[in-house]
Amino acid sequence: VNLVQGVLVPTPKSAGSIYIMAKASRGEGFYKTTADGVLAANKAFLNATTTTGASFLPFADGEEPTTGISGMVTDSKVVKYYNLNGTPVAKPVSGVMYITSDGKKLIFK
Repeated sequence: VNLVQGVLVPTPKSAGSIYIMAKASRGEGFYKTTADGVLAANKAFLNATTTTGASFLPFADGEEPTTGISGMVTDSKVVKYYNLNGTPVAKPVSGVMYITSDGKKLIFK
């Protein structure tokens, strides 16, 4: 079950009602808010009513260590195109500069 929620616009939150993700004195994890404030747009939080009530929730709580990703396999034949803003482009048009997924710059004629 995913208890993480998010906001799309700045949202007022009262003290102690949510946990925010941070890296502070006790390490990386979720810290319970201690003052009223506004949660910035596009931020994630945990609702305090769905948790244990602790002031800090670490990411790893005595569980086995995270192992991470051991490797990736990619199809190197697939070339993706991006405009200069970094937005993916499905169908490049002539006369515009693009950057390919392997970092090359090109202009279609």
